[in-house]
Amino acid sequence: MAVPAALFVGSQKDRSDASDAIASDAMPTTSLAFEISPPAGRKLHAAFEHAMKGAFGPAGRVPVTSVAVFRLEHWARWLDACESLLSASESARAARQRRPGFAAMLRMAYALHRLVLGYWMGVAPEKVPLWRDSRGCPRVGMDGWHTSLSHADGRVAVAVSRLGPVGVDIELRGKAGLMPELAERVCTPLEKLMIESLPEHARALALLRLWVRKEALLKAAGVGLAEPMERTHAPEADWLRLPAGDARVRIEMCDVLPECVVAVAHGDDDPCLAAFPVAARAGRLALDRRPDA
Repeated sequence: MAVPAALFVGSQKDRSDASDAIASDAMPTTSLAFEISPPAGRKLHAAFEHAMKGAFGPAGRVPVTSVAVFRLEHWARWLDACESLLSASESARAARQRRPGFAAMLRMAYALHRLVLGYWMGVAPEKVPLWRDSRGCPRVGMDGWHTSLSHADGRVAVAVSRLGPVGVDIELRGKAGLMPELAERVCTPLEKLMIESLPEHARALALLRLWVRKEALLKAAGVGLAEPMERTHAPEADWLRLPAGDARVRIEMCDVLPECVVAVAHGDDDPCLAAFPVAARAGRLALDRRPDA
């Protein structure tokens, strides 16, 4: 196994103010897409369990590292039920949002985070010991459980690991058009040269994939955007040592939804299990299993 590369280059700045914001293509990921219609009148818990069982299998078989990706439109009918699952601090954080619709999106994202953790831990979602540290990073108050949350424009990704620190980031592919103007803030000098060596039509998406790799890595490190991206190496598949302790991670792309780019930083030798659980109105079940390039 290769010696882990250094995570950061250059001097490291103060990391005290990171928020809870939460990749190349070498590692294959098994992606599953399900649309499951629960019987009429099922409440959120039952619908969620039904969808998760279809996507991941029984809760007793906990994968070492998993990423559940959601389209919030499929869960919007349970917005009121989502609110009831949140802690007081989560509700307050959502209520502070001023952008139209963002508070509701954040409530649903927080509820889905709790639902995913509760499913794997065998705990009612409202009783999951989930909290945020001083940098806004989500933490689980139970030994051996690690998690990360990311949301973007109605899409949510929840990563859970039993092995060590984990970080996940999701962005819509449509954001790629904004990336060239951010290149100086995203790339190390070497990465900038590599991006510029690509055909012009491929550069924007390559920058976006680099962005999500770096966000996932910095979340796994527990520092978020307090560490400048342009000082951070984030190659896919290489083992990287996190700055605090002996934990190592590697970055994997798991683009479960065609409209999104998703990266996860985790410490598992095997690919993570990425899935798309959906509680849909239509009474059909669809399975799409494929290795992502």
